[in-house]
Amino acid sequence: MKRVWHIEGYDSLTKIFEADIGVNLIPSCNLVPLLQCLVAKNGLTNEEIVGSYRKEKTRLKLSHLEVTKTDNRGSLSCGSNPHFHATVKDA
Repeated sequence: MKRVWHIEGYDSLTKIFEADIGVNLIPSCNLVPLLQCLVAKNGLTNEEIVGSYRKEKTRLKLSHLEVTKTDNRGSLSCGSNPHFHATVKDA
C-alpha cells in the first residue's frame, strides 16, 4: 500500500489547497519549510514573514510560521489564518 503526505490548506473555513504527495518524494525534514512557505505565500505580509524569523523571546517575534506536531503519528500544522497541515495516510 502506498503512503502519502496529505497536505491541506485553509483560509478560515475555506479550503485553498489540497495535495497528496508520496512520502518517498518529500522527506519529512522538508515538510516544515514546505508548510512555512505555503503559509507565507498564501497570507503573510513581508513584515510578518520577517517578524516570524526574529530571535525567540524578543518583543517583535511573531509566531505565524511556527510548526507544531498535532498528534503522535507525526502530523504537522502551521499558521492560524491561513493554516496548513500535513498527515501521513494510505493511498
